[in-house]
Amino acid sequence: MAKINRGDVVECVIDDLAFGGAGVARVDGYVLFVKGAAPGDRVRAHIYKRKSKHAEAEVVEVLEPSPDRIAPPCPLFGRCGGCSWQHVRYERQLVAKQSIVEQSFAHIAGVKDVTVETIAPSPLPLRYRNKMDLTFGYSPEGERTLGFHRPRDYKRILDVDSCLLQPEILDQAVAVCRQFMTDHNLSCYDPVTHEGLLRHLMFRYAACSGEFLTVLASATPETGKEPPYAELAARLREACPGMRGFTWGANDAVADVMRIETILYEEGEGWIEEHLGDVRFRVSAQSFFQVNTLAARLLYDAIAHGLDLDDSQVVLDAYCGTGSIGIYCAAHAQSVWGLELVKEAVWDARSNAALNELTNCRFIAGDIRQTLTLALDGMGRRPDCVIVDPPRGGMHKKALGGLLAMGAPAFVYVSCNPTTLARDVGAILEEGYQLKRVQPVDLFPQTYHVETVCHFQQAP
Repeated sequence: MAKINRGDVVECVIDDLAFGGAGVARVDGYVLFVKGAAPGDRVRAHIYKRKSKHAEAEVVEVLEPSPDRIAPPCPLFGRCGGCSWQHVRYERQLVAKQSIVEQSFAHIAGVKDVTVETIAPSPLPLRYRNKMDLTFGYSPEGERTLGFHRPRDYKRILDVDSCLLQPEILDQAVAVCRQFMTDHNLSCYDPVTHEGLLRHLMFRYAACSGEFLTVLASATPETGKEPPYAELAARLREACPGMRGFTWGANDAVADVMRIETILYEEGEGWIEEHLGDVRFRVSAQSFFQVNTLAARLLYDAIAHGLDLDDSQVVLDAYCGTGSIGIYCAAHAQSVWGLELVKEAVWDARSNAALNELTNCRFIAGDIRQTLTLALDGMGRRPDCVIVDPPRGGMHKKALGGLLAMGAPAFVYVSCNPTTLARDVGAILEEGYQLKRVQPVDLFPQTYHVETVCHFQQAP
C-alpha cells in the first residue's frame, strides 16, 4: 500500500471516471479520486483529503493528455459548479456512465450476471436543458452577478453570460434581466445578511415550439419602491418573442432555494406545452418534467419496451409526478393509476390526461403508504405492472416493501442514482423477482449523472 499523505503531490495515470465526476487512479493499489482528470491522462495530482481506503485529489499538471481529453467548450469550465465532464469527449462520457451502472450492479447490488444494454445517448450533448435555475448575487469583488453558485461556495455567484446547457434564446433572456438589474440599480439578495432584493431566475422551455416561461423571485420590496415589473416583461417579449408567460413573485424565506410565496406580478400564460411523440403535456413553471426533452422520449420508450401492455392490463405508476410516464403508456393499457405526494403535481397529471383525451387514468395525492390502499381498492385487483421513478435518494424501505408485496408480474424501476438503485435492486430480488433488462439513458450530458431503467419479472 502506497504511503500517501495529505498535501503530497503524486504522479498517476487515470483509469476511469467515477460517479461524482472524479477520475480514478491507483498508486500501488491505493485508490485516488482526481478532480479535473480524463481517462488516459498522466497527471500530477495534489492530495487534499486522505482516508484509509482512498484519497481525494485535484490535477496540478497534465503531463500527458489522454486522447479523450478535449478543450472544454465553455470558458467557465472549472469555475462553475456544473458540467464537470466537459473536458472529456462525449463518446467517452457514455462509456464511463455505462461502466458506472455496471460497477454499481456488480459491487453494490452484488449482481454479476446482468447484461447492461448499451447506453442510449442524448440527441443533444449541449443546449439540451428545458429548465434552468439561476441566482442573483455578488462576486468576491462585490459586483452584482447573475449566474450559478461557485463550487463549494454558497455565498458567491459566478456571473454567467452564456450557459451551453440551455437553449440560446435563454442566453438572450438572461442578458435582458441582467441589464434590467443594472439599469434600475437593483440590489441582490445576500444569503448571509438576508438583505437585498433579487434572488432567483427560472426558465421553462418547450423544445417542440421554442416557447418559454420566465419566473423571477425576489424579496418583498418596500411599499412605494416596487421595481417596474411590467417593464422587464416588455423587454423580454421584445428581445425574445417566444416568451409565453412572465411571473415576478416574492420569497422571504431564509432558505436559498427557488420558490414563490406571493405573486407580485404576472402576465401571459402560466404553462407551456411539450410533446413526447404523439403525447402532449402542459408544463407549469413549478411542475416536474424531465429536463432533457429529447432524451426523455428515449427514456420513456425504454420503460415501455418489453412490457407488452394491452387493454386488459392495469399499470400502477408510483411517484408519478405530473403523470408523464403513466400517460405515455396509457394508450396501450386498460388503466393507469398514479400515486404522488405533491397535490399540485396530481392536478397537472389530471390535466395532462384530459389534454390527451385519456379516460383510463386516475391520479391520487398523498403519501404512497396510504394512497396504495386506495389505489388497490379502486383497481379491484393487483396491478399487472408497477413503475417506480423515486427521488434521487431512492425509495423508503416500507414503501418499496408495500409495492413488492402486491406481487405484480412486472416491476420497472427508474433511477437517476446508480448507488441507491443498486441498494433497492437487492430488496427487489429478495422478493423473488428476476432482473430481465437494464437500460441506461443519458439525460445529463457533460455531467456524471445517468438515468437507468430496470425491468423485473416475477420468477416462474
